[in-house]
Amino acid sequence: MKLYLILLYVLLVLQPLAAQKKPCVNSFDSTAVIEYIKGKGWIDLVPAKTLVKLNYIPEVVSFANINSETCRWKVISQTSYHSNEGDCHFTNGCTVVVKQTIVLSARNKRLISRRKSIKFYPNYE
Repeated sequence: MKLYLILLYVLLVLQPLAAQKKPCVNSFDSTAVIEYIKGKGWIDLVPAKTLVKLNYIPEVVSFANINSETCRWKVISQTSYHSNEGDCHFTNGCTVVVKQTIVLSARNKRLISRRKSIKFYPNYE
């Protein structure tokens, strides 16, 4: 019986120590994390062969926010351009919207995930 009481006491004393999380140490602000990702070359929204055919450079809009519970930065970048390739050739062209989501660890600046989605919107005019 004494053994159970001692184990219960030890568990009650050590549980708060084990349950504590490391504080989120962040060395970035929102603009610095976007510049870091651009510097690494992780933002690849427009394919190179499409960029050569365009007579303009599409504007890339990026914004970042941090999740303090998981200590991760989430950067969302988006751009759009006009295309006449593929099925878009038979309509009046398409507006292509490319969105990329990058998740980055705030503790050690490592890439966790990178997802890209491309949507085509036909221009029926």
